[in-house]
Amino acid sequence: MNEVCKNVFLSYNKNIVSQLKILREQDQRYRQAGKVDWPKQWALDSINQKMAMAIFDKYGYPNRSLVGVEFESVFFYVIQHSNLAMMEKFLPIIKHEIDVNHLPKEHYPFIHDRINLLKNLPQEYGTQFQVDPLGNEILINPIKDRKKLNENSAKYFLKALPD
Repeated sequence: MNEVCKNVFLSYNKNIVSQLKILREQDQRYRQAGKVDWPKQWALDSINQKMAMAIFDKYGYPNRSLVGVEFESVFFYVIQHSNLAMMEKFLPIIKHEIDVNHLPKEHYPFIHDRINLLKNLPQEYGTQFQVDPLGNEILINPIKDRKKLNENSAKYFLKALPD
């Protein structure tokens, strides 16, 4: 079994993995700080988007077959933190990667709802929320169909929201 694992690990594209390590660190650099420094993070996000596009243009979508489970979601998070045009471009690609089991299912609702939020449309899965100014309460952004929300979410292994 160790030999199989070793061969699988060796099959991953080390060039993409090394770039994804950088992207992962940069994607969270200022988001993890106590008070997020948004101008600095947005500047890094812009750099990340350019790096991500270079990876995609050269290798296609860096899914788990190319980079393994540890790095399969890094590219997704860069897209999730990008601009509306980039999210819309990658939505069908991400959906396809999920459909062929190369990405975790729960990624689709997050990017779908984020796109809707940016277009001032209600969300379908309840993934997008805000914290009230006092930090005491989570406020769910508008939802398209509250009755179908938990049914939609269950398809993607998301927890049900309380009524």
